[in-house]
Amino acid sequence: MQQIVDAARSRKIAIEINDLVRVPHEEFILMANHAGLKFVFGSDTRDQKAGRLDYCKYIAAKCKLTMNDFFIPE
Repeated sequence: MQQIVDAARSRKIAIEINDLVRVPHEEFILMANHAGLKFVFGSDTRDQKAGRLDYCKYIAAKCKLTMNDFFIPE
């Protein structure tokens, strides 16, 4: 996990929290957040569940992510 966090940080890549496959898990999100990485939500679905983002919202709240922890495009 640390190699992924280090690679994302060195390339300034945000981490996707994905609703469909429910990844990444809490430990990884906390590690990435501690390293200063930003996050985005994704769903990878094209059906009636698109935009649901239940897992994303759940795990973000559990990990105490704030608006400052998310990538906002300019």
